[in-house]
Amino acid sequence: MKSIFKEMFRYKISGSALLICLVISMLAAYYGITIYKNVFFEYMDKNEYKYKSETYFTYVPDETNLFPSVPKDSHANLKIINCSGYSDISGETIIIDVVLHSYKENYPLKSGHYPDTDEQKERTIVLGEARMNGTYEKDNEVYYVLFGEEYKVVGVIGSRNSISFDSNLLVYGMGDELRRQLASTAEFGYSMVLESNDCDTRQVYDAFISSLGAALSKEVESLSNSSAEPIYGEKLYCIIIFLFSFTCIAIVISFWMQQRTHELQICRVCGFTNSMIIKRIFQSLFRIILFAFCIFIILAFVINLLLGNISEEYNLGFSATVILPYIGVFAVALILVCIVPIAGMLHTSIAASLNSKE
Repeated sequence: MKSIFKEMFRYKISGSALLICLVISMLAAYYGITIYKNVFFEYMDKNEYKYKSETYFTYVPDETNLFPSVPKDSHANLKIINCSGYSDISGETIIIDVVLHSYKENYPLKSGHYPDTDEQKERTIVLGEARMNGTYEKDNEVYYVLFGEEYKVVGVIGSRNSISFDSNLLVYGMGDELRRQLASTAEFGYSMVLESNDCDTRQVYDAFISSLGAALSKEVESLSNSSAEPIYGEKLYCIIIFLFSFTCIAIVISFWMQQRTHELQICRVCGFTNSMIIKRIFQSLFRIILFAFCIFIILAFVINLLLGNISEEYNLGFSATVILPYIGVFAVALILVCIVPIAGMLHTSIAASLNSKE
């Protein structure tokens, strides 16, 4: 550590500039690419698991039809979306989707299964992975409490690439209390969706729901089969980030090398060979790089901790797919930037170098 500080303060301006530049380029490469990957994978997941056909509408129930229905062979899911449900375990109001008719769910399933026909007649639930913290076991079954009523957990949804589905909560087979809660807000209507990969939900809507007449107000219809291509490709984004890192490193190392020219020529006078001088240069660089990396690790840990406390979405972690390419870019920058000044210094006569003004 003493030798690192000695290198830092031998040339205060260039040493400090090199240290700061290295830390900034490390943070830029790490956060720039990691955040981009998180956004990219979340965008890709939302599109990959999007239903090919979706029809959204608002349903205002009457006394005879509290909930609309579709036939069992309709090949479409029918859901009340974005309902408020109070979780007794977590003590918070959460957003839930109530599944009135389930044909084939399109969300990625991490464990368990989607409820079969018999299970849908009971109080069953499928949770996002983040909701599993609020579950408990009883009689070798897993349960989750919603509005004071137990729901058996039969499946866990979530993607390994993103957190898009980690907080989702799908309710199959409503409990009495949830049914009462929905009935109490019936005058405002329910936001609902028909979704399917195997049929045109517009036709299902027209055939089985539009006949309810004045009780129904159509909101949005969409037929989609979109691809998961972001505006800018990942490769281009990575190139921009690494080009920024390369430019920062190149400029500061070049400045650092110029300030060391006189010192290294004195080393030549004292009998240092070219290989010894090159070794001395890279030893000095390694010490500063090591110090910069330690600062980066501390800053990244603190920033991740602060962001993680704000939202799990910003809990980034470390990724070899970010760190290894950065190390490669840094190594190339180091070699390319150092070759010219080192070669020029070693081919300059000692007398000419010592007589020159810095």
